[in-house]
Amino acid sequence: MRTSNGQDIRQAVVLINISDDTRHVSNIEELLTFDQLVFLDNIRNHDKQALIESLRSAHDSIAYHSDIEIDKETKDVLFDLKILKDWLEAI
Repeated sequence: MRTSNGQDIRQAVVLINISDDTRHVSNIEELLTFDQLVFLDNIRNHDKQALIESLRSAHDSIAYHSDIEIDKETKDVLFDLKILKDWLEAI
């Protein structure tokens, strides 16, 4: 289904959910894909703080409480978890 301006109705609903100020909806739409908007909406609905704590817990479990060898690949995974947690905290 489409809105009067031809936009997918699902995208319009996600845009409304993400934007607290509807004047900026068109700007968000130009910057993000539909899948990116859905991803952000899911984070918002899931509880951002719970996701941050899950990422922190996963990082700490691997880094400090496991017998996993910390090789280059594991270091990359740990770094990715930390960066994603930091990004979530920033938004």
